[in-house]
Amino acid sequence: FSYFSMAPCTSVDDQKRIAARSAVKAHLRNGQRVGLGTGTTSRHAVIAVAEICKEREWSITVCTTSEATEKLAIELGLKTFPLEHFKKLDIAIDGADEIHVDTLHLIKGGGGALLREKYVEMEATKLIIIADSGKPVETLGKTFRLPVEIIKFGWAKTVDRISSLLDPCVTIERREKDGKPFISDEGNYIVDINFAPAGGIRDPKGLGQKLKATMGVVEHGLFLGMACEAHVAYPDGTVEVMRQSGNYCLYTRSF
Repeated sequence: FSYFSMAPCTSVDDQKRIAARSAVKAHLRNGQRVGLGTGTTSRHAVIAVAEICKEREWSITVCTTSEATEKLAIELGLKTFPLEHFKKLDIAIDGADEIHVDTLHLIKGGGGALLREKYVEMEATKLIIIADSGKPVETLGKTFRLPVEIIKFGWAKTVDRISSLLDPCVTIERREKDGKPFISDEGNYIVDINFAPAGGIRDPKGLGQKLKATMGVVEHGLFLGMACEAHVAYPDGTVEVMRQSGNYCLYTRSF
């Protein structure tokens, strides 16, 4: 069994693996400075990067977006450095919870690392997204809740301020893990906003601006205009590459 096998896949995890392989083979080059994301999909990218570097005897430097990804990268023999070590990153590779099919706007943060992800990926010349077939959507926020990272102090007041920006049918929940509030790597809470009752997010740009201006909000999970390409794998083993071109997305699909 090879990590880079192109056999048809039926599971979502298989799709994530094949999407990661496609993106890494297309964009990874010797000597690059690479940002690596967080989550179940990005884990496959970290493994693929480490494997191809070992096979080809390449040397790259890596900046990770979470403590979990850093631990995995080090275990696999990759050289990791903090963000301030880099003047600029050549590429960043990460997953997404939703990908808008026309704009490549994203919802990210399901893994709880949205602040570090956005910080690292803003420093990359190219942000490449990898995903399974369930992630492309026509409207952001219809199937996945929008994560927002907020400070612990006065967190309920911050939730009230966020609620005042939204339709009454939209709900907000503080994320929990093992029965306790989830804490990000930066020591903050994360709340998840459910826009499904409102039919999704009608104005992502406007919402992002309002959230950033809200006292207590650290960062939100809307990644707008950041991705230049997305590799999406399907159950038959094909990979669709979505590329941003002006106001449109171009699609190519291949085995």
